[in-house]
Amino acid sequence: MNKIISPHRSLLLLISLVWLIAFPLYTAAQPQENRGTIKKEEDLKRKIEPYFYMAVEVDKTSAWMGEYIIATYKLYVALDIQGKVTKAPSYRGFASYDIQNNAESYAVEQIRGVPFKVYTIKKVQLFGLQPGLQRLEPVELEAVVRLQKWENIGGSSANYGYVQADTLVPYILKSRPVSIEVRPLPESQPENFSGAVGQYKITAAISSNSLAPGETGYITLKIFGSGNWHDIMLPKINWPQGVEVFEPTWKEEIRKEAIPLYKEQTLRFPFTVKKKGAYTVPKLIFTFFNPAIDTYQTVETGSFEWTVTGEAVKRAFTQTDSGAIDFTKWFTRILLVLIPVAVVLLLMLLYQSKKKKQPVNSMYIGRKHDTEKDNLPQKQDMAVKSSAFLIGHKKTVETIRKDMAIWKQNNPALFSEDLSKNAAASFAKLYAKTQQMIYGPEPEKAETEQLEAGWRLFKNQHAG
Repeated sequence: MNKIISPHRSLLLLISLVWLIAFPLYTAAQPQENRGTIKKEEDLKRKIEPYFYMAVEVDKTSAWMGEYIIATYKLYVALDIQGKVTKAPSYRGFASYDIQNNAESYAVEQIRGVPFKVYTIKKVQLFGLQPGLQRLEPVELEAVVRLQKWENIGGSSANYGYVQADTLVPYILKSRPVSIEVRPLPESQPENFSGAVGQYKITAAISSNSLAPGETGYITLKIFGSGNWHDIMLPKINWPQGVEVFEPTWKEEIRKEAIPLYKEQTLRFPFTVKKKGAYTVPKLIFTFFNPAIDTYQTVETGSFEWTVTGEAVKRAFTQTDSGAIDFTKWFTRILLVLIPVAVVLLLMLLYQSKKKKQPVNSMYIGRKHDTEKDNLPQKQDMAVKSSAFLIGHKKTVETIRKDMAIWKQNNPALFSEDLSKNAAASFAKLYAKTQQMIYGPEPEKAETEQLEAGWRLFKNQHAG
């Protein structure tokens, strides 16, 4: 026999069902409604903390020296705020390349039932420069948080009342520091290790296998791959005796958004030979450490052979004390120096002409006039100061180059045969980089910062 449910009982069941569905929704909605309001004697800092914070995410907390690390700085906001970064991220002990630096767009993420706006304020690729426990220092952000004051006007419910005018709360937000263990590379380094960490390839080609005496030939070297391009020693070319080599042209393409950093470097070496005969350049070897398999790997090219026969041709290069270079390029550099010097000398002549027109003060009568010889050191000093024509990041690079020259004079033992050849080679590589950055295109800020970091690290390693 079926039991008949009365209409009153059906109504009660329906009300209970509605309440079971509505009450959880109502309860979940309360934190979203109240997170932007404050009640009497409420701790504002504790009120803000759960809804406004910053996180630093790294893809690894332990890496080989020179291995890439991705650090992402995220800002989580569930309140009405306005703010700006007052202390930028510090990457001491790392070379850094920005991947993303734009906080205009955001994603919405539900956290504990509350919708947060999540801004990626910075994403950067880091490469450890020295072994040990390194730390990413906190980022600071100064903000003003807009809250509303909630007044209870009666009744037992805390939600029974009204909202007063906005309350602006100054707030300083800091991220937590992140520690990263940078491990030293395995000690079993091959003799020709380039310092590269990542995955690389190398190709090379010669322009012709047959040249006339004095004719210009070219060997083009190309290295490409992903890794720590800031600290790489290029393969050494063992030129045979009798070959005259000129300054190479340098070209590079970089993809900073690639992970790890991808770059292609191409060097073109001009050379000539006066004497007829057969010549050979041995194969070029490039050794790097591959962190994917935790081992050293070597890539190499074939050898290059050519013969010199026939009638001699006139060489299109000139020789200087420091080696043979392209005449056109050298003439351009001379003009870059002579033009500022000429401007300085013209200003000096105008100043002297103006000075002669002024009345002579009696207290200077009888003083011995400076001779042309006495003025020479002053003119030389002003000519040196004319290097101020360098602007932007090149000016910083020039300062580093001068510091390196002074340091080399004060540390002659570094270049003695008794000391490690790697130290002298590292110095030469850094100095060559300054030359390239000064006489090449305007360097970027990141390249200049890496050069400064490399030079600072070198001096620290060889101090005393």
